[in-house]
Amino acid sequence: MTTSRLAAGKSRSIFREAANVIYSRFARLAALHGLEDWVSAREVGGFVASQGFSDQAVQRDLAVLVIRELLAEGLADVGEIGSEGFESWQATPEVILSRVESDVLEHPGSDWGMDIWIKNTPAGDEVGKAARKSLDPKLWSWDLAD
Repeated sequence: MTTSRLAAGKSRSIFREAANVIYSRFARLAALHGLEDWVSAREVGGFVASQGFSDQAVQRDLAVLVIRELLAEGLADVGEIGSEGFESWQATPEVILSRVESDVLEHPGSDWGMDIWIKNTPAGDEVGKAARKSLDPKLWSWDLAD
């Protein structure tokens, strides 16, 4: 019994490590795309889909996790497009994530995440530039899911 608990614990640890690598990669790609323009939460979901995650619920979950990582690392501001362009939501990260989760996870239909936009911070631009140098250019297109 001890061996199976250890194995289960090790498996969970490996899974968490793999999940962190995946989120980090998606976050770096979002920052890369953020060098050119603002990125919608839906576009993040499109990249997730291009990597073989075809289930909409999984795309939504991963999009929220990527946005959470971008916020936690100070790589992006989250907001919306208004009459003056990008308008950052002025709130704590917790409030912003709650709003993101509400829109992304509870929005019906295929146009979820189109009201949420991500804009790189200067730190996000640096991550995006590093990603441009280190990532396979085939991964740069959100259109790979088509």
